[in-house]
Amino acid sequence: MPARFFSPTPLAQASAELYLAPDEAHHLAHVLRLQSGDQILLLDGLGWEGTAEITAIRKGRVAVRLLNAAEVNREARRRLTLAVSLPKGDRQKLLVEKLTELGVGRLLPLRCQRSVAQPVDSALTRLEQHVVAACKQSGRTCRMEIAAPVDIEGLCRLTIPDQRVVAHPGNQNCIYPEQLAGNELLAAIGPEGGFTEEELGRLIEAGWKCLDLGTRLLRIETAAIGLAAKWLL
Repeated sequence: MPARFFSPTPLAQASAELYLAPDEAHHLAHVLRLQSGDQILLLDGLGWEGTAEITAIRKGRVAVRLLNAAEVNREARRRLTLAVSLPKGDRQKLLVEKLTELGVGRLLPLRCQRSVAQPVDSALTRLEQHVVAACKQSGRTCRMEIAAPVDIEGLCRLTIPDQRVVAHPGNQNCIYPEQLAGNELLAAIGPEGGFTEEELGRLIEAGWKCLDLGTRLLRIETAAIGLAAKWLL
């Protein structure tokens, strides 16, 4: 199968000749060492995929000719939005890669009182890059959205979808993943120290239900990936 590359131009509106972004051009020319005349696959993150032929490689610029393009649906049957207090370091990359591969629609970086890693602009830029890389690897044609960071109060103001759960075991009114139904879910995963009682109380007051993911203490990325797999696969 030809190598996949990301097109900065929406393929539905693209002309016959396109130029790859500099990082994609570098990967094509200096890592994969492709040549003029080779064919590649393009995806734009908006649901379109196409075949293109390399026409020129010059000083960090790669031109391609779009041969065909079509809308391709590889999205999950259900919709999942995850609000997650980001883990530290490389665990963020693992989190975003796997959530993208599994088909999560939207990731809300969550600011909590016990959050360790803060969703600053530079971190969000890296997350977007990880999303693109995961789409190319997995063949997903729609990018997972990385939304603007939100705090607990902002999360409480979200009323859509109706099914909103917060991962927090031990509450006597907890529900379990197998009890979830419907086609759309909004779920919150807290920081390593868990949600504070105040934060949990605000979410429950706003209509959120506690979700029990089992008897073991899970890391942030494990809880998020496990829930995504249960809901989407």
